[in-house]
Amino acid sequence: MGASSLIRRTEITTMLMDEGMDTRPMLLRATTPVGLLGNAHELASRLANLGADLLIETLVKLACLEIEPTPQDPTQATYAPLIQKSDYALDWSRVAIAVHNQVRGFYPNCFGEFRGKTLKVLRTVPLGEAYWAELPEELEPL
Repeated sequence: MGASSLIRRTEITTMLMDEGMDTRPMLLRATTPVGLLGNAHELASRLANLGADLLIETLVKLACLEIEPTPQDPTQATYAPLIQKSDYALDWSRVAIAVHNQVRGFYPNCFGEFRGKTLKVLRTVPLGEAYWAELPEELEPL
């Protein structure tokens, strides 16, 4: 996996609700960048703020009849399984970017074995040439 396997942005959506899971039309969307060194905790905080603003905008536009609901494409739906403790276990034989994304995605829960001991891993930095341009200046010496 190379740099192209990184998710560069994510979005939050307001939608109409029913009994199904993500089956009703979408109303508005907002996107936010996903940085190379960000983690799930930081992203969740940003999405919460973005979602609050989007909800207000949605309610105002609904009241003014300025939104045309967009049907969801059921062929694009994906469902994530429940997270298990085993998902937090790092496998050092995987490619570096996969381990990095696992640590970011499951922050602060990842752990691995190192010299016979359990090691909690909170941050990683991919050092391949494909990622150099995205690293902050303080990591340049690496």
